[in-house]
Amino acid sequence: MDYEKFTKIASGIQALVVATAVIIGGVWTLYTFGSLQQVEKAKTELEKMHRSLLERGILAITVQPSQIKRSETSKRYILVNVVIQNSGNRTEVIDWSKSGLRVTKVDAGRGGGLAHLH
Repeated sequence: MDYEKFTKIASGIQALVVATAVIIGGVWTLYTFGSLQQVEKAKTELEKMHRSLLERGILAITVQPSQIKRSETSKRYILVNVVIQNSGNRTEVIDWSKSGLRVTKVDAGRGGGLAHLH
């Protein structure tokens, strides 16, 4: 057998092996793709991303400060009324534990003075 005939047979065998490997790889890919339900997972992920783009929590914060004076002492207190309103279409959670704010209930008197500090 001469060199030219051998290279033709070898390249024919190589082409058959590559074609068989491509077919086996394609079948394996289709099998794993179908058995692992990748289509459903991809659709679910796409729907989740679409929902997160459409749903937004839009917080409108209004701060209304006022000064009140305690009648027994000359101390003055600042009363800050904070109104937070979510005008979006998704629920938002605010973690106040890390905010550093201190909240005290205050009863204001009729004249704007401090009636009772809890």
